Amino acid sequence: MPSDLGILNDILSEMTGFGISGMDDKQDLHRGRPHGGVAIMWRKSLPYNISRVYSGYNWLTALRLTDSTGIVLTVINAYKCKKTAVYAHC
Repeated sequence: MPSDLGILNDILSEMTGFGISGMDDKQDLHRGRPHGGVAIMWRKSLPYNISRVYSGYNWLTALRLTDSTGIVLTVINAYKCKKTAVYAHC
């Protein structure tokens, strides 16, 4: 559930991260994939400037790591769902 994503940062004290849930819990009727969120976690001590990249999808998350020389690495994590009529956008 989206409201539980903050737990990621409580798992290990030397790690931090973020994730996206496949569920929508903003209404009384829950919608989405109960199993299908994605997350990325990394060590807090990494010597990079780390920023989140927003995709607009609830099945893909990404981050951008930039080192002190300006070299950029983008890390992408995607949930591969089975294409059905309900999840045709995956």
